[in-house]
Amino acid sequence: MQRIRFIVNPISGGQDKTGFSETMEKLLDHSRFAPEVKFTERAGHATELAKEAAEQGFDIVAAVGGDGSLNEVAAGLLGTGTALAVIPGGSGNGFAMNLGMGRSIKKGLKMLNTTERRCIDMVRLNGKPFVNVSGIGFDAKIAYRFQESKSRGFINYFRIAMEEAYHAKCNIFEIRIDDKEPITREALLVVAANATSFGYDFKVAPAARMDDGLLELVLANKRPKPLYFLAAPRMITGNLDSASFYERHSCKKVEITFRDDTYVHIDGEGFPAPKKLVYEIIPEAIDLMVPTTKKGIVKREARFVGEGSVV
Repeated sequence: MQRIRFIVNPISGGQDKTGFSETMEKLLDHSRFAPEVKFTERAGHATELAKEAAEQGFDIVAAVGGDGSLNEVAAGLLGTGTALAVIPGGSGNGFAMNLGMGRSIKKGLKMLNTTERRCIDMVRLNGKPFVNVSGIGFDAKIAYRFQESKSRGFINYFRIAMEEAYHAKCNIFEIRIDDKEPITREALLVVAANATSFGYDFKVAPAARMDDGLLELVLANKRPKPLYFLAAPRMITGNLDSASFYERHSCKKVEITFRDDTYVHIDGEGFPAPKKLVYEIIPEAIDLMVPTTKKGIVKREARFVGEGSVV
């Protein structure tokens, strides 16, 4: 029997979660899990509730919300030994979809019953941890506008994306990868990925693995705009890396500066970018409850023990 705390963001994704406890009681395997439900009340509350759960000896904490909620919970569990689980309850649900859990709370709860504990990496951006994908430039401006919008759902996301595509301009990025000499690129966007997908399962980094100790850096280099549009379907089929503008690097640390002011997002949470962005992989950072249908994640427990150190 494993103690599990569900941390529910009641407003994420525009989904009504007032009946979550009743749904969970019906679908959860109570021979395996002893559940508790907590609802968040403000930004950052999920991190507090996750830390509290770890201190109280919970085996698992499940984030019920979008990727932003997931990151808050993961930040509270980093280095504690308590495992992370995800129940899709947001708009894009990129990380949950990467795990094959779709965008349904009911499906997520059913799949949780057959999950296994696996170890994955995390990433820090200027000290802030995250589990999935961060982007700079075009996609970050879309994320920023989407979160400021009153409407949720794919239709509104697509509308904003089309508006931004019309006005989009490339930026000049100076990028230092690990300890190599800096490179300069003119690009529409730069992505740092621990896993493969943006929200709505748009696969921006098909080669990314969550447990290889490496960060995938992806650039959409400057090309005529029609080429970006023509390549968009490849984000669904998972072969965007065959596009002519696509450039990728596997690394442990990346430092990025840029010429013109821009935006950055962490798993869909957009904000104006500081002048310097530093991404660092955190190997073997946290245990994740992974559906047994998800292949290729090594079965081992997290060994991350503190600020920037692994034993």
